[in-house]
Amino acid sequence: HEEWMDFEVCEYATVEFIAGFQREIDFTGPRAVGVARKLPYLPGGVDPENARVKAIVERIAVVGRNVTCEVGLSRVRAQLKALHDDCVRNRKRTAEIDALTKEHFMEVQVQRAIAKRQAARVNQLQGKIDRLEDAIETFWRNEPSGAKAKFEKQCERMYAIPSQQWYKVRVLVAPLPKLLRDLSSALALMFRLPSMEWKDVKLLVSDNLENSKRRDTADHLLHPYAVRMLFELKSGRWSVYDLAKSANYDMALKFMAEPDLRPDNLELEAVSIAAQEMCQWFRLAYNYVSAARNIVEKVDNLAALRLVYLQARNALDSTLDRMRTAQELYENQVALQLSRRAMCEKAEAELVRVGHTRDDALRWVEANVKTAEAEAAAAAAEEAARMDAARARLAQERADEELYRQRLAEHEEKVRVLHAAGWAQATDAESGEAYWFHMATQEASWEMPDLDAAANAWSQAQDPESGEWYWFNYKTHQRSWETPAAIADKLAKAAEERGDATAAFERPKPPGKPPAVLKALEDARVERERAEAAEEAAKAEAAAKKREARERRAKGKKGRGRGRGRGRGRGKGR
Repeated sequence: HEEWMDFEVCEYATVEFIAGFQREIDFTGPRAVGVARKLPYLPGGVDPENARVKAIVERIAVVGRNVTCEVGLSRVRAQLKALHDDCVRNRKRTAEIDALTKEHFMEVQVQRAIAKRQAARVNQLQGKIDRLEDAIETFWRNEPSGAKAKFEKQCERMYAIPSQQWYKVRVLVAPLPKLLRDLSSALALMFRLPSMEWKDVKLLVSDNLENSKRRDTADHLLHPYAVRMLFELKSGRWSVYDLAKSANYDMALKFMAEPDLRPDNLELEAVSIAAQEMCQWFRLAYNYVSAARNIVEKVDNLAALRLVYLQARNALDSTLDRMRTAQELYENQVALQLSRRAMCEKAEAELVRVGHTRDDALRWVEANVKTAEAEAAAAAAEEAARMDAARARLAQERADEELYRQRLAEHEEKVRVLHAAGWAQATDAESGEAYWFHMATQEASWEMPDLDAAANAWSQAQDPESGEWYWFNYKTHQRSWETPAAIADKLAKAAEERGDATAAFERPKPPGKPPAVLKALEDARVERERAEAAEEAAKAEAAAKKREARERRAKGKKGRGRGRGRGRGRGKGR
C-alpha cells in the first residue's frame, strides 16, 4: 500500500512518533527510510500540523531525498496510470449516459405527441358537448308551451306548503276514495314506484323518521327530509328524461284524461292543500315529460359524449403524468451528463498536470534542501524551549501540590490531637456555623482551640478494669481520679452561668454569635451611624440656611425704614 491506514489525529501517536525520532542520530535508519518512502503521508494518528513533526519530516525529506524522489516518481507513475484508467472509464460511462439521455428525450417527444392528439380529441368532445347543451337549452327556451318553467314554478309552490298540510295527506287510511286512489296511482307512475298501493305511495309524503319505521331504505338514514317527494325533486333524483323513456308515461295518460282529477276539485280541497298541489304537479309534470320526449335522443347522446369525454380526459391526464415523469428523467440524465463531462475534463486536466509533476518534484527537492535544514533547526530549537518551559511549569505545580499536602497533613494532625484531647465539632442551630466544644470542661469556641493551654490538654478516659472514669493529660501523661483544679474551675463557672447543676452533662452552646455574624452586625452598626451622622449634618445645614434667610430679611426691613425717614425730613425743609 502506498499510504498509511487512515486514523484520526491522536496525541499519543504524535508523541510516540516524535520520541521515536529523538533516538535517531542521522535520520538514515530503517524507521526514517520507511517514513520517507510514504511522504507526504504520515503514520496513522500523527498530527501533521505539529511543529516538531514538521521539523522531523523536513529532515527526513532532506536526508532521504533520493528515496523520497524515487518513491515520488513511482507514485506519480501510478497516479498517471490511475488517472488514465479513470479517463477511459469516464468516457465509456459518458457514452452510456448520452445514449440513455437520448432515449429519455425520445420518450418525452412520444408522450408529448400522444398528449397533443389526446388534447385535440378532448377539445373536440368538449365542443360537441357544448353544442348539444346549447341545443337542449335552446329547445327549452323556445318551447311554446313553457312546460319546463311551469313545472319548476309548481315545484317552488310545493316547497312552500306547510308541514300540517302534508300531515293531512299522510294520515289517510286505505281504502281511499276513487279520486284519491287515482291521484296516488298517478304519483306512483311519475315516481316509478314498484306498486300503486297506498302503503308505497304514502312513503312519498312522509319524513325520513316515519319511513325508517316502515323500513324504507331509501336514504332515510343518510339524508334527513320532511317530505320524501320534495327531497327527490330537490336532489335531482327525479329525471324527466328517464321518465320520458319509460312505459309509465303511456300508463299515466289515462289519469290525465280523468275529468275529476283536477286541482280545483272540491274533494281534494277538503282533504288538504297538499293534495291539490300534488294534482297540479302531476298534470304539469306530464306535460313536461311530453315536451322532453322530443329531445330525449339528444340528451342520451349528451350523456354518452360526457362518458367518452371523461375517459378521454383521464387518458390525457395519464399521458401528461407519463410525460412529466419522462421529462424529469430526461432532465436528471442531462444533469448527470454535464456532471460526468465535467469529471472527464477535470481528470484529463489532472492527467496533464501530473505529467509535469515528476520534473517539478526533483527541482523542488534540490532547491529547498538548505531552506528545509534551516527551518528544521529553528523548529527544533523552538520545540526545545517550549519543552523546557513546560518542565518548569510542571516542577512549580508539583512544588505547590507538595506544599498543599504538607499543610493538609498538619491540619489533619492538629484535628486528630484535638479529638484525642476531648474536643469535638458541632453545628449551631441558629446560625448554621460550625464551632468547637469540650464536654468535660464545658468550653466552646468558634475558632480552633489552642493546644498549648494547660486546661485544654485534659480529657476523660474509662478504666477497663474498674469501669471508673479518670482524667488524663495527653501532654504530661499525668493521670488523676480527682478533677484537676483548672477543669473544676471551668465546670463551676459553666454551672454558675447556666444556673444548672447538670451543666457538665450537656453539650455547651457556642459563645455568643459567630464571627461572620458579628462582623455583619458591626458593619450594620457602622452603616447606621454613618446614616445618622449624614442626617444630622443635613438638618444642621437646613437650620443654618433658615437663619441666614431670617437675617437677610431683617436687614432688608431696617434698610427700608431708614430710607422712608430721610425722605420725610427733606420734604419739611422745603
